[in-house]
Amino acid sequence: MKSLLRIMVLLLAIALSAFGAGTSTITKSKIATKENPKEWIILTIVWLADASHVFDDVTLAASTYEIEGYQLVAIETYPGLTAPTNGYTTNIKDALGVTIGTNTGSATVGVISAGSYMIPVTGNLTFNIDGNSVNSATATCKLIFARRVYPLS
Repeated sequence: MKSLLRIMVLLLAIALSAFGAGTSTITKSKIATKENPKEWIILTIVWLADASHVFDDVTLAASTYEIEGYQLVAIETYPGLTAPTNGYTTNIKDALGVTIGTNTGSATVGVISAGSYMIPVTGNLTFNIDGNSVNSATATCKLIFARRVYPLS
């Protein structure tokens, strides 16, 4: 009886995972030079919407990607072979749901306004795509974080 229950729970878990919308792959790289020993962290997110153009939010764990204390300074987006809807929006939100970075376009580089968003990351972030209506769209997004970047104003 316990074995049957375990099998049923396993099958339910597999079935529920099939309903996830879209996929993503995240890689992290670090950049530091002798002239600029302050480390930069770049998270590269390659995302793919599902066949009904949906892409679920992705949690970026601050501890996993070692971005706590860093500031998000730029968001770069590059369309894939099946480009997202022109004008789609990439949003980055903090643990409280406050938008700390956004980029609109399909093949643009968006530099975050220093006075608006330059607060250190203090917890997990959420990566979100809005406004895409292309089935199986794909794109690459680079989130660039720097340590101790201060507002220009």
